[in-house]
Amino acid sequence: MDAEQFRRAGYQAIDRLCDYHSSLRNRPVHIPTSAPIEGEDIQVIADDYQNIPRSLRTSLRQAHSRAYLKKLYASSTSNPGFMSFYNISEVGGGIIQTSASDSALVATVAARSRYIREHPHVAMENLVLYISSQTHSLGKKAGLILGLKVRTLQVTAQDDFALRGDTLKVALEEDVNAGLHPFIL
Repeated sequence: MDAEQFRRAGYQAIDRLCDYHSSLRNRPVHIPTSAPIEGEDIQVIADDYQNIPRSLRTSLRQAHSRAYLKKLYASSTSNPGFMSFYNISEVGGGIIQTSASDSALVATVAARSRYIREHPHVAMENLVLYISSQTHSLGKKAGLILGLKVRTLQVTAQDDFALRGDTLKVALEEDVNAGLHPFIL
């Protein structure tokens, strides 16, 4: 990508981001059936941005020489100054985190707080955070930041990297028998 192509792609990115955010409420939900195996052309990434809802997009697809444009697309989805929080019921609320790691950390803190509130006798050092062997490093990072035990549950290609019920059941039984308290997966 030369300088002029990069300039055009940058202008296109800004236009698409503005169009996307102004039409977000009216967009249908499209869920991708699988993650890409190899990097894709920036145009495919730009088209995906228009079609995949923000809540399902934790990161954009990898492309070798287009890191800046990807960062532009990715950073726009979590910028509270760019998009206001919409809550028609005025009950409850929310917060837009700046990254997927922040979101995982906040969710883990909330789950830990709820578990401790419901089980006040449980010591913090006996809590266990479950992740799969395919979980992004943000899962382990949340555990490290919060001083939690983290247990990695193995998933395999033959199961399409999906966590199997029997794997979870064995882990739960082992941990409960060891006096541990799994509280989030």
